[in-house]
Amino acid sequence: GLVPMTPDLNRNRYGITLDLHKQEAQETVRRLAATSDIVVDNYAPAAMERFGLGYKTLREANPGIIQLSMPGWGLSGPYRDRVSYGNQLIANSGITYLWGHDAKNIPAHAKFAYPDFLVGITVSFVLLAALYHKRRTGQGQFIEVAQTETLAHAMGVELLEVTVNGHDPTPRGNVAPDIAPHNVYPCKGEDTWCAIACSTDDEFRALAEAIGKQEWSTDARLATMEGRLEARAELDAAIGEWTRAETPKQVMHVLQKAGIPAVAVQTNEDIFHDPHLRTRNFIIHQDHPDWGPLDHAGLPVILSKTPGAIRLHSPALGEHNDYVLHELLGLSADETHALEESGALI
Repeated sequence: GLVPMTPDLNRNRYGITLDLHKQEAQETVRRLAATSDIVVDNYAPAAMERFGLGYKTLREANPGIIQLSMPGWGLSGPYRDRVSYGNQLIANSGITYLWGHDAKNIPAHAKFAYPDFLVGITVSFVLLAALYHKRRTGQGQFIEVAQTETLAHAMGVELLEVTVNGHDPTPRGNVAPDIAPHNVYPCKGEDTWCAIACSTDDEFRALAEAIGKQEWSTDARLATMEGRLEARAELDAAIGEWTRAETPKQVMHVLQKAGIPAVAVQTNEDIFHDPHLRTRNFIIHQDHPDWGPLDHAGLPVILSKTPGAIRLHSPALGEHNDYVLHELLGLSADETHALEESGALI
C-alpha cells in the first residue's frame, strides 16, 4: 500500500492497500509482480523473504523481474539488523557533523529527511540502468542500495581530504574554503539573511563598488583570492554592516544588478509566493480527496518532447484497489471480495 504522508508524495501512482501478513495478499503481490518490470522496497533486511516476496520467489513468477531493496544499513555486515530513520543515517554518514558551524555554540544540522531525496534519486538512476540491461539482454536482476552507503558516497571530496591530504574536514558553516567573500549575511529585520559569493576578481570589484567600499579595489591585500581568504573576517564584517540596512531582497536586487551572485534566504512561504516560480508554473493546484484544495510543487524538469504533468494526486488509502485488481490484474469481483473477507485487502 501507499500511505500519503503528504499530498505531494506518490503523485501519478496508483495506490492499493494489502496486508502483507496475509497469505492472500502475498499471492496477490506475486501475481502483480508477474506482470511488472520492477519491485522496490525499503523494508528491513529479510522482511520481503518473510512475506514470501524475496527475489528468488518473484523470479520464479517473472524471470525478467528487477527487484530493488534499499535497507538502511544494507543486507550484510555487523549493522545489518539495526533500525534506522533519516536522521540516524545522516549522522552516520558524516553529513550531520559537517552541516554545522565551526562555532560550537551554534547548533545547525540537517532538519529534514535528506536520505529520502538522495537515495530516491540514486534508486531512479540505477533502475534505469537495470531496465536498459534488461532491454539488451532480457535479464532481470536483484539490486541492493544501502542507504547509509549512498549518503557516505556523497561525502567523496571530504573522504579524499582525509585519505590524500591527511586532514579531517571540520564544520565550516556557510563559508567556502577557496572563495571569499562567501557567506550568509544578516539583513534588516529579524532573522533575515542574504547569501553572497564572489568567486572572481571582477565580482569582488563590483561588490566593492555596490556597497560603497571602492577602496577595496585599490587595496593590494585584496587584489587576489588568496589575500581575500586571509581577510575573510574583515570582509564579512564590512559586508554584514552594509546588508543590515537593507532587506534580503533589496540586497539581492542591488547585487544581482551589478552581476554578483546574491540570493535572499527564503522561507517556505517566500518560495510559495516566489514570482519566478509562479511565472514558470512550478506551483500547481490540485483537489485532493483527503486534503482538499492544494497548491504545491509541480515537476522540477521540462522535457521538450515528452513534457510531464501531475495527472493523479497522491492516492488516498485504497483509492485504486478496484482499478488495480480488476483492470490491471484481472481479478473477478468474487476474488476481490474473498481478499476483503480474509483481511488481505484493507
